[in-house]
Amino acid sequence: TAGTGGYSFTIEVTNAGTSDADDLTVTDTVDPALNVTGASGAGWDCSATAGNAVSCSRAHLGPGQTATITVTYSVPATTDAGTVNNSATATSDEDTDTGSDSVQVTEDVRLAVDKEFGATLTPADDDTATAGDAGLSFLVRVSNDGASDADTVTLTDAAPAGLVFDSVDHPGCSITPGGDLSCSFPHLGAGDSVTVEVTYHVPATTDSGT
Repeated sequence: TAGTGGYSFTIEVTNAGTSDADDLTVTDTVDPALNVTGASGAGWDCSATAGNAVSCSRAHLGPGQTATITVTYSVPATTDAGTVNNSATATSDEDTDTGSDSVQVTEDVRLAVDKEFGATLTPADDDTATAGDAGLSFLVRVSNDGASDADTVTLTDAAPAGLVFDSVDHPGCSITPGGDLSCSFPHLGAGDSVTVEVTYHVPATTDSGT
């Protein structure tokens, strides 16, 4: 899941021949959709690993023997859902081979919207306005409570009968020709939120009520 870690995959190298394999090197350039956090394996020297470029070596691998490398990784919150392919290549003085696999990345995006009339987002039991009042305002906050970044976030709020939306303070928002609030945010990071303030008035013709 994008925005989480503690994952791993293994690279297994087997010498299926009858002779020793000498001067083995395993390389794996991991897609930037993943973030390599470590590489290790019994008998392997993985000190040449840098970033997502995994590089491990060993002097010998006997006939019929198998040696395993474990690569640990996390998934950046910015990674989109989809399939991430990966290939590792083992090379010795005598032979070379490549193996491939893939992992399916999912996203954890949980949007929450909070709307409050007034100057703060503190809930109030009684929000009141008088017909004919102007220069009033309310706040709308959209939060991403998930582990993954949210892309192409839209926020809409239809003006109810009896209120007229006049303006909004955020550059990603506008009041539509029909009088409703419309916002578009290209990106909302995991744990982030954005708050917009809308000014409105109450026409003098509005009747009492909720």
